[in-house]
Amino acid sequence: MKLKTRVLGSFLFGFGLFAISFAGLAEATAQDVNSKRASEKWAVLIGVDDYAYAKDLKYCGADMQALQKELTQVGFEARQVLLLNDDATEKRLQPYKSNIEKQIELTCSNAERGDLVLIAFSGHGVHAGKVSYLCPTDAELDDRSTFIL
Repeated sequence: MKLKTRVLGSFLFGFGLFAISFAGLAEATAQDVNSKRASEKWAVLIGVDDYAYAKDLKYCGADMQALQKELTQVGFEARQVLLLNDDATEKRLQPYKSNIEKQIELTCSNAERGDLVLIAFSGHGVHAGKVSYLCPTDAELDDRSTFIL
C-alpha cells in the first residue's frame, strides 16, 4: 500500500518535534472497511548530550526520558516509544546518525494507514544555507553529510 505523510509539528522549546500522520493514497474498499483496526501511536525520541565534535549539552537525554514517560501515561504503548540517548546500553539505541536514521525508518515502516508517528529531538541543531539540520552525537560541524535533514 502506498502511503503519504503530513508533518503536523514544528520546532518547540529548543528541540524538534514532528508528528507524521499516515494516510493511504488509495480509496477504501469494502475489505478495508471490514478490516478496520484501531490506529496506533509510535514515537522515536532522541536526546543528545554527549557530542564527539561539538560542545556537550545537559538535560537533552533527561528531556526525552521525561517525554517518554508522559507519552506512555497518555496512551502510547511503551513498546512503541523508542528512546535513543547517550545512556543507552544497546548500541542500536545510541544517538549516532546511522542509528537515528535506521530507527526512524523502521518505525515508519511499521506504521500503517491512520497511525501517528511522533519524532522528537533534543540536542544541537545547525542552520546552513537556508536549511536546518539536527546534529547526532557524531556530527562534524564542518561536514553537512554528518547531519540529519
